[in-house]
Amino acid sequence: MSPGNSVSLAEPAEKFLEVEQIGQGAFGTVSKELDRATGGEVAIKKMSVRGQKRERAVNELLLLKDKKNPNIVNSLDS
Repeated sequence: MSPGNSVSLAEPAEKFLEVEQIGQGAFGTVSKELDRATGGEVAIKKMSVRGQKRERAVNELLLLKDKKNPNIVNSLDS
């Protein structure tokens, strides 16, 4: 599956309001944000997809999208 089939074209900044950064890892940062439409809290992972990291990032997106496990955060959108 190509990233084009699994990535939303919507602009995240229009849908979410960043509240605070809550973590950082090899692929980027995680922030707590508010859904502007519902007021609900979500965690947003901002990932760099340049160079060799691109394939690994896409694999992570596909894994989170396809697998549901009570020990892993659910992926709602990419």
